Amino acid sequence: MSSRPTIVDVAEEAGVAVGTASNALSGKGRVSGATRTRVSKAAEKLKYVPHRGASGLPTGQTMSIGLRFGYDAMIPGGDFFIEMLDAASEAAERAGYGLLIRRGGGHQANLVDAHIVVDPTEADALDESRDGVPVVTIGRNRTDDVPWVDVDHRVAITTLLRYLGRVAGAGPAWFVSLPQHPVFVDELESAFEEWVHADGREGEVIRGPDAATEVVGLIQAKLVEAGKPALIVTALDRQAVGVQSALSAARISVPVGSASDGNALAVIWPPVSAMALDGAEHGRTAVRMLLDWIRTGEVPLSKQLPARLRSRS
Repeated sequence: MSSRPTIVDVAEEAGVAVGTASNALSGKGRVSGATRTRVSKAAEKLKYVPHRGASGLPTGQTMSIGLRFGYDAMIPGGDFFIEMLDAASEAAERAGYGLLIRRGGGHQANLVDAHIVVDPTEADALDESRDGVPVVTIGRNRTDDVPWVDVDHRVAITTLLRYLGRVAGAGPAWFVSLPQHPVFVDELESAFEEWVHADGREGEVIRGPDAATEVVGLIQAKLVEAGKPALIVTALDRQAVGVQSALSAARISVPVGSASDGNALAVIWPPVSAMALDGAEHGRTAVRMLLDWIRTGEVPLSKQLPARLRSRS
């Protein structure tokens, strides 16, 4: 049980369905006197306090799902995030829910019935998990009791590196990473270091910005400092755009890959091979997991989705 009891906890304590517990406490629906008493005693025992924002609603629900990102930007750039938001919004709407995009951590349980947190960082406390409402993360988290939906980023980047390694010449490999450290960044960096070691190459992790224009300057300076690498891989698609722009300006051609795909990577020249992560399916899956949790009161299992290599080199 979470530190703040939920209607799900009350229903479990009373041995009734979540909807029955909600109706018993709100005075709505057809619930026997004995059941109302049993639910009331369970709520009193657990010191259950209903959502303030839901008081007075017939269902005891706000019919909203909160969503926030573990980044400085309220909505980060990149095709993955746009596709994820669009699909999550559609899935929620089909079930009669709204999607509330917000900033900051938890302590907003009175506004929503459930939470989605996208790419929580190492420093993210995931306060939502203590608000007494269901929370699912898109991207693995460091909390054992919070379910997630994600791909296996270690397998994905290793697949990409093996492909690029076959078309690249001998020499060092660079990985343009991120200053933030959600779990997927740790997985990408670790898998990159393991691959260069196994392939007998020198490797360097370059933690840089996520904006393409800023990556251009970063790579130009790195080329002056270290010379031409054999291949470059990035964490995000927009970073790869910046890398390719810097290489083109320097009239250097090396294989470039991205651990996440985007529309621009298919049309820039030379094109960039990338891993298709299917942001839309991440969004749909997270919403479905939350809706099932709300309906049944059962915490869903985490869901691992496939990633697919789009080879363009």
